[in-house]
Amino acid sequence: MSSWMTCVLILIVGSIGSQCLRRQVSSRDWPEDEPEYEIIDPNKPEVSFRSSTTSRPPAPVGPTSAPVWSCGFDGHDCGITNDQIVGSYFVLKTNQMRPLLGKRHYLLLNITDIKPLSSGARLITPYFETRHSPQGCLTIDYVIRGKGVKDMIVWQQEKENRCLWSQGSDHSSGVETPPQEWRKLSLSIDLTYGSPRFFIETHFDNRPPNEGLVAISEIQFLYTQCRHNFVNNCGQHRTSTEDPDLSTDDYVNDLP
Repeated sequence: MSSWMTCVLILIVGSIGSQCLRRQVSSRDWPEDEPEYEIIDPNKPEVSFRSSTTSRPPAPVGPTSAPVWSCGFDGHDCGITNDQIVGSYFVLKTNQMRPLLGKRHYLLLNITDIKPLSSGARLITPYFETRHSPQGCLTIDYVIRGKGVKDMIVWQQEKENRCLWSQGSDHSSGVETPPQEWRKLSLSIDLTYGSPRFFIETHFDNRPPNEGLVAISEIQFLYTQCRHNFVNNCGQHRTSTEDPDLSTDDYVNDLP
């Protein structure tokens, strides 16, 4: 065999051997987005592959701070209704031309528009499922104006009725909110009692010359602990442990 044929044969065999070596890969099933397949050196023991990034356990996920239920009263009441036994005194308002402290949508109670014999109003929210969460947070953005408004009370109702928060005209800060701003009321909710709904009450004296209004621009419910919880000023307000009849749907307290 001539020398040039011998050289060609060596080159061909060497090329085939080199291709076989490159195609001999590990049997691991790598994900497509991982590095290319590892080339095995037949003269070196196989070493376990290690990722370039350190593997860490997933961080625990805390309770979300985003509201799971939110109502801004943009053309609808979100199932929040007036207590028909008391009267339909809260009215859904949309005012594009003259927003109320920057809010165009809200529920409004104007005591000068109510017959003089009335002395209170009550809103009732839908029920909220517990979702196996021990705590919740209810927030209410509201404004109170005028000496005719006597107080505002928030109740939680499931198997019982619990006063969550109350503020009246006899309180040190009064019942009116600061001028030119909405106040956000944040109330921690104990969900271990069951799925709750909430009552938002106000009492007023609309005999002339008394004037006043209560407006609510947003209500939210979250399955997490409130960052800031308002002090419970309920005082001597009744609960169903004192009056079992309060747990019924025709719940009444001192409203007419």
